[in-house]
Amino acid sequence: SITKTFTAVAIMQLRDQGRLTLDDPIVDYVPELALVHNPHGRMRDITIRHLLSHSAGFRGGTWPWGGDKPWHPFEPPAWEQVAAMMPYTEILFPPGTRYSYSNPGIIFLGRVIERLSGEPFETYIDKQILRPLGMRDTFFDRAPAHARALRSHSYYLKDGALTEAPFDFDTGITVSNGGLNAPMGDLAKWMGFLIGGKPEYDRILKRGSVEEMFRRVVP
Repeated sequence: SITKTFTAVAIMQLRDQGRLTLDDPIVDYVPELALVHNPHGRMRDITIRHLLSHSAGFRGGTWPWGGDKPWHPFEPPAWEQVAAMMPYTEILFPPGTRYSYSNPGIIFLGRVIERLSGEPFETYIDKQILRPLGMRDTFFDRAPAHARALRSHSYYLKDGALTEAPFDFDTGITVSNGGLNAPMGDLAKWMGFLIGGKPEYDRILKRGSVEEMFRRVVP
């Protein structure tokens, strides 16, 4: 989920370029969201700022139906599958009233990045963030051959025993909320950018915009 911070910086880059504003309705960029059921008002009232601050009212998980079989994809592979869920999706609380962590909300922001840039999410992040920061060993989804043996594993504790979690998988359409993988050296470069202090960081995102991202939006 560190990927979400890259998605947020990409949105702020597009904002600073005048391609969008944070208070734009998300349906202007992801029109499929017009089919979502919103008992609290209009879908046009949900903004990019709401998505960035996890206060739009969307559920937490991307795919709430199934996914528990070993042959199921880890996440929906294609946008069309996410779009098909829109008529079965409900806004759970009035947008902007509280914080509630949401993976699909970040997927929608990834869709904004792709539609405005005309490039796949991974290509945009590589060109606009990873390369300028020198994060050469960072990759999305499955590891390159030379790095696979070095990739960390994770485990579930089930019935008193450790069971290996899915390893080296494709995050599909959810890449913008959790598809990035990086060694500690590259993550240190990312933290250096977020902390600031080098003039060259401004070519990625000006310091004032980074500081804006740390201001609280909702409780």
